Amino acid sequence: MDAFSIQYTGGQTSAVVWKESGVFYITIGSSTTSYNLSESTKDTIGELVSLLDALTDVACTLIAPTGTFSSLLNDISQDHKADIKTAIYYAGYNNYSSPKKVTELLGVNPTDIKNSWLDEADNDIESYTGKKFRLQTLTSQSIDVSKRFISTNNDFEHYGILKGNAYYIEDYAPLASLSSLTIDGISVTPSYAILDCGEIILTSQAEASAWIPGKSKATLSITYGYSQDSNEGGLASEYSTLFTAVKYLHASFSESKASGSAATRQHADVVYSVEMESSEEAKTRKEWYSRMKDIKKTLGASMKYVFV
Repeated sequence: MDAFSIQYTGGQTSAVVWKESGVFYITIGSSTTSYNLSESTKDTIGELVSLLDALTDVACTLIAPTGTFSSLLNDISQDHKADIKTAIYYAGYNNYSSPKKVTELLGVNPTDIKNSWLDEADNDIESYTGKKFRLQTLTSQSIDVSKRFISTNNDFEHYGILKGNAYYIEDYAPLASLSSLTIDGISVTPSYAILDCGEIILTSQAEASAWIPGKSKATLSITYGYSQDSNEGGLASEYSTLFTAVKYLHASFSESKASGSAATRQHADVVYSVEMESSEEAKTRKEWYSRMKDIKKTLGASMKYVFV
């Protein structure tokens, strides 16, 4: 998603930006200014944009909601900085991959990587798996209890529960933490409930003893999804990187062919001409597609893709 746009229009010969390890950098000519995004005066994108826009001959325009945390900004590699002298650069945020990962794979300028491609990659892997690969938080979310998501049996003996009552929260698996739960107006102590992937299991200590189909109304505050540094998060990031790289290659070679030029494109340390696309670049894409297929298989498809 687009976070903000930025361009330098002054007289210096060069101007670039990059972002790594929670710090945003802008270099104009020989002068570099850094912004630690964990500091309270820079921890939202709105605040960062105000500081950047105040620099001489820098036009920085906010696109994302002003209160968005600046820690969510996508990384931009120091080895492949974004050139803001020759064109407007659109910084992105909250994607599974980043311009840093894609440009280090392709060896191109981050201005060539569209944030919409990163968004498409995220949507693709989320739609296929039905999962989130960054932790999400919901506060005071209301749900109607459905019979088909209730388990009431002896399946929970491994938790030390002789007979348990559980509810599967379909849209929010896996559950990471539960901070509050109310069932039919009865407040349940979070520690008296056990989280098992997408299930909330009520123990014998819980103030509400059962999820009752067709009757219960529940309100909960939860954190769900996979953490960014989990194995699943890493695989989703790799998938998004390869998906975006493929989008770049498609766009790049299509543009060159349409223009009728003999332009070249670089992938890693290899420079390809338009004429080489059908062999070398096609081979690369085939390898990436194979890896993407393996990642999807590992992460698993959503139940909505299972047909009987």
